[in-house]
Amino acid sequence: MTWKSIAIWMGLSLLIAVTHWIQVRRAPMREKAAWVVILLLSFLLAAALMLDPELPGPTQLVNKVFGRLGTLIQ
Repeated sequence: MTWKSIAIWMGLSLLIAVTHWIQVRRAPMREKAAWVVILLLSFLLAAALMLDPELPGPTQLVNKVFGRLGTLIQ
């Protein structure tokens, strides 16, 4: 994908985020902070996957980080 298409997708995502912010702004500060952090992480992940679609997704990351822990617990 080109930088132009990334900018278009990020702009549309930002528009959706702004419309959701109307509901979030009445929430407590901790919920606002969590919402912003999740939003920024999802923007970064989306941009990285647009630049290199062969990158492993979040499921593979969780399996790599916690995979051995799951076998130890069983």
